[in-house]
Amino acid sequence: MESSEWLRNYIWRNAGFGSLRDIRFQIEDYEPRYDPTVIPIISTELKETKTKRNDVEKAAPRGSRLSGYYSVADYHRLYLSGEISPVAVAKAILPLIRRDTDSPMQYSTAWFEVKAELVMKAARASAKRYKEGKPLGPMDGVPTAVKDEYEMDGYKTCLGSRNDYTATPSTDGASITSWCVKQLEDAGAIIFGKLSMHDVPDNAERNKVLGIPEDWFAAADPGVQRLCQAMIDRLVREHGYQTVPIKIPFTPQGQIAHAMTVLTDGATLLPETKNLTHANKILLALGRTTPSTDYLLAQKLRALLMKHLAYLWTKHPGMVIITPTTACAGWKIQTQSELENGLSDGDKTIRSMMYVWLANFCGLPALTVPAGYLAPEGSPDAGGVADEKIEGKVPVGLMGTGEWTQEHNLLQFGVDAEAVGADIRLRPPIWVDVVAKAREEMKMAEVGEMWGSDISVAPFIPFMNCLGMHCYQ
Repeated sequence: MESSEWLRNYIWRNAGFGSLRDIRFQIEDYEPRYDPTVIPIISTELKETKTKRNDVEKAAPRGSRLSGYYSVADYHRLYLSGEISPVAVAKAILPLIRRDTDSPMQYSTAWFEVKAELVMKAARASAKRYKEGKPLGPMDGVPTAVKDEYEMDGYKTCLGSRNDYTATPSTDGASITSWCVKQLEDAGAIIFGKLSMHDVPDNAERNKVLGIPEDWFAAADPGVQRLCQAMIDRLVREHGYQTVPIKIPFTPQGQIAHAMTVLTDGATLLPETKNLTHANKILLALGRTTPSTDYLLAQKLRALLMKHLAYLWTKHPGMVIITPTTACAGWKIQTQSELENGLSDGDKTIRSMMYVWLANFCGLPALTVPAGYLAPEGSPDAGGVADEKIEGKVPVGLMGTGEWTQEHNLLQFGVDAEAVGADIRLRPPIWVDVVAKAREEMKMAEVGEMWGSDISVAPFIPFMNCLGMHCYQ
């Protein structure tokens, strides 16, 4: 396909990339918008906006009592009490995620690269701050990670591929760490490494409005709609939200415009496709096929969509646009070869990205929250709402999309949605209790200090287990 222009053009047309020509007369008068970045204008409302942000920051932290998972607040509280330490947490997590060992564990597949020495350095620094009573804030010592599309000193950047795209420092010794990663580091968070990724890829005065694009929403699978609608109903009933029906024009064409733009940009960024998967070579070949006139039509449509969204937020200030995260409940892996070689299925890709493209294409902040679970494909109740007894259940998400520079409204929605969905969240069978493991690390460290740092704790592990200390090698 890479060498056949005729085949590329045929598949490009068959994928619907030429469909923007059908709406040419409706979008041709718009100026192309190549960059969706929106810069806020400083106004007299700045003080009010700051107050709203503080309200979000002061919202009661929601810990494991609600969700069953450990929150940032949980880690911060345990560190302050001395019950566990950042070093113990690091020692508990590292054996689970490292790939550079003789017997990597199942969780290691989620990690592209882990630098144990950098992790432990950050953990020791955080533990020292807590010991001195000077933590940097609630994020200090909290375990986290970043995708392999951001730069980090000491790590490679491969964008999920076999190629090395690591940035070159501007000067000797200069940092290449991405700004957003640096903010996490400055807050004291322990970044355990880079995650694997797909190749290239309460304020009572706040307006609590959920905008529902009803026609678009209805395109999701019935089971997905049921779960998402149930979440919306609870947000209205329990947290005082109101819903308004909205319309977003040209959503099918907008998704095509987004895909065309991303593939064309990707083809420009990666002219050399060596070592990429066959599926992604196909996508980049399509990106190189897009005529400049069609690319311009896509940018004109982006301008139209952004203007329409700006109008909606003028009409409904503070509104969060609500859709399912994906239109379908997952995408079942059919064969082992799909994992090894990848898969090119345009229809499934388009369906799985039916809603998420809008935020990407128009530069909008968005977040997704759990909405429930559906029975998996192949089960007797496939596509139906799944309870905790059904094995292999597939999680479904509800997505909120906010206005440019109004992240505080979106974050407050996330806080409310997390509270609403706390009783439906379930821990998967592979969930690891990091805090329990960190407590074991603390006990082992205490024994090591008791007997001297040069004494191995291993011989004492059976005895300690008998005492209920649950230590491991």
